[in-house]
Amino acid sequence: MDFETVWERVKQATKWRRQGDMATFLDVTDQTISGAKGRGTFPLEWAFKISGAFNVSTDWLMRGVEQTYGDQTGLTEEETILLEIYNDLSDDYKDELITSLRALIDLDQDSKKKRVVLLEKLRKGAG
Repeated sequence: MDFETVWERVKQATKWRRQGDMATFLDVTDQTISGAKGRGTFPLEWAFKISGAFNVSTDWLMRGVEQTYGDQTGLTEEETILLEIYNDLSDDYKDELITSLRALIDLDQDSKKKRVVLLEKLRKGAG
């Protein structure tokens, strides 16, 4: 994302006024910040670190997108974090993640079915 646009949101979230403040927080040199500014891009890993420390979403930092979940919808903190991570993924990775989670759910359901069958056999054997 555009460095200057993201920097403006970072300043709002952190109350920093100098990019040197951000460099200190990120443990990078002022030249590293200047390099990103010169390229016009704000590294996503910086946004992750800042969003975690200042309790703002990476979507808001990077794209200005306000979050409408969390306390407003009754999601737990873990669910909110998972949703933020999911939203930061590319479409290809989102598809891959969904496929993987469905496979995991299938494995879990198969395991539950096997346990039910085993319990029924044990009950019949004991009766």
